[in-house]
Amino acid sequence: MAERLAAARSAHPGALVVGLMGFGHVQYGHGVAWQLAPMGGPRVMTLAPWDADRDCADFRPDFADAVRGFS
Repeated sequence: MAERLAAARSAHPGALVVGLMGFGHVQYGHGVAWQLAPMGGPRVMTLAPWDADRDCADFRPDFADAVRGFS
């Protein structure tokens, strides 16, 4: 996934490149976000789902850049 995102960015300089994937591939800055860094990737931002029934004490600052609550 990281290679395809990097290739899309190279093919379209200056364009916003968006990848939609399961959260396990990007949570806590790991996975695809981590793989893009050595490829010269730009800043990666993550939007994660947050179940309304989940305790907010479980939320850590490095979990994601933004969360979207669901009930």
